[in-house]
Amino acid sequence: MDKTMRRSPILLLLILCILAGPAWSATLSVTSNATMATANSSAVAGDVVEIASGTYTTAPAPTHDGTSGNTITYRPASGATVTITGTANLNNRAWIVIEDLHFSNPASNWISMSYSSYCTIQRNSFVNSLGYYGVYVNYGDQNQFIQNTFTGGN
Repeated sequence: MDKTMRRSPILLLLILCILAGPAWSATLSVTSNATMATANSSAVAGDVVEIASGTYTTAPAPTHDGTSGNTITYRPASGATVTITGTANLNNRAWIVIEDLHFSNPASNWISMSYSSYCTIQRNSFVNSLGYYGVYVNYGDQNQFIQNTFTGGN
């Protein structure tokens, strides 16, 4: 067998791997407002943003979209209690999951979702929105709100 015949399967495998993209995801750890901002800008499809116990003025606001099989998920780290006092910005985003967080007393809305698609907001608690809307949804498609609790607010 000549060298060309032996290299063909390896070359084909390499090309398929490049076309398929990365097959892994990352877990991004948030421990401060600064690391939340970093996670917001660096999380990509398939990543999980795990947030340590604490109160954060910087809210989930991803700059990238997830995909159908690989959402970007924001959730507390194991055993953590997380309070968000800022507005989660999901405007123009798709395939984002926010789960098990506590949103309290933001200066604006708890969540803003203009032109968002396939986002899931589940098992969160929302208390005392100071904004005009508690949750603002405008021109969205296939977004889901599942088992959330809402108390107070406008």
